[in-house]
Amino acid sequence: YVDERPQSLVHVGEFLIDKYEVSNENYKDFVIAQNHVVPDAWKNNGYLLTRDILGYANLEKLRELAQETYQLDMDIRNLGKEQLLDEIEKKRKQLDALAVTGVDWHDASSYCQWMGKRLPNEMEWEKAARGVNGLEFPWGNEWDAEKVNAGSDPDLEYGVAPVGSYENGKSPCGIYDMAGNCLGRGVGWD
Repeated sequence: YVDERPQSLVHVGEFLIDKYEVSNENYKDFVIAQNHVVPDAWKNNGYLLTRDILGYANLEKLRELAQETYQLDMDIRNLGKEQLLDEIEKKRKQLDALAVTGVDWHDASSYCQWMGKRLPNEMEWEKAARGVNGLEFPWGNEWDAEKVNAGSDPDLEYGVAPVGSYENGKSPCGIYDMAGNCLGRGVGWD
């Protein structure tokens, strides 16, 4: 792109980078262990409401949560409390595999430090995404919407695909989702 010129060749030393984005499940462990701020998305989708917590709600409140927060796509009018909790738990568990969203640079950096890692610098990121040949996209030089979550898949309920969903969109280094979905991964310390 015009604002990315002049292109230059830079030597990037050895580094390790995570193969996958950070999932909600992994980030949840950090949030709990460090008493860290909860991503906004979790406040809206009920991700942190465990079965134990939900068990305190009466049936009417559970039905309201099932429809408004968890958006269960089923007739819940005849479900009892335990059945409703089972369905909510299934829905909540689906969120585990999604890449975490709604975190800023400071959140990501804190997570990486907690994991004994760090965020990649721009040159490391670009090498991991484009490979040594400087590809335009992680998979090559031609755009292919099938190899990335470009926000056009109506089946993605939250607009985010589960981590590792785009096998054919991997970078030459074998890293997933470098051009789409949502991005957030750590680098091992050198």
